[in-house]
Amino acid sequence: MVSGSATSKRRTPRGTLNRDGILAAAMEVMDARGLEGVTMRAVAEMLDVNAMALYRHFRDKDTLLLAVLDRMLGQVELPSAELPPAEAVKEILRAHYRLLLRYPGLHLLNPGYVPIPGQLRIDEHLAAILLGCGVGARRAMDLLAVFGRFVLGCALCHTEMESMDSAYGVEAASQFAALPRQRYPALRQLGPLLTHPPGEDDIFEAGLALLVAPLEGLGGRA
Repeated sequence: MVSGSATSKRRTPRGTLNRDGILAAAMEVMDARGLEGVTMRAVAEMLDVNAMALYRHFRDKDTLLLAVLDRMLGQVELPSAELPPAEAVKEILRAHYRLLLRYPGLHLLNPGYVPIPGQLRIDEHLAAILLGCGVGARRAMDLLAVFGRFVLGCALCHTEMESMDSAYGVEAASQFAALPRQRYPALRQLGPLLTHPPGEDDIFEAGLALLVAPLEGLGGRA
């Protein structure tokens, strides 16, 4: 992350300020300063306009950030209809995962889970894939909820685990080895594997494969 001084101002000609320009500037500020750096004042400085001018287009900072989230989700590339269902779902969830890793805390921009076009576009595509390959409506709804929680959980764990010391695995393996053999025979058997634990991306891919396994071999959308 770089300091705010690295962001370059763009002079906005009088009468040309609009929502698209404001959103583009907000995303530039986010790239340079992170989510916490996106304020009405910072975006206005980027555009070289008075901060009050932004309020003609966005009620407040939260409304602006929700629109930024919508714009970013709307840019998630959806897979080709030719891709098998399991692979198509994987591609969508990977794209969402990468987005959350790039912008930690992004999920907090929509605390009330307001339906926004960007998210609805992704959910519609996923739902169409599931229904199109024979998954019932109830199960498709459950899977959509599980997909979202899985991706978010993996992204949050990735951010948390990045701060862990490299000796974490060795220490955890030692703790497992010290468990009473008669009470925890299975965990003691797994313990040595913790010396070289899988990376967070590897864990994500393993979980992803398990989630979409029931879709393997099923036909695509009608």
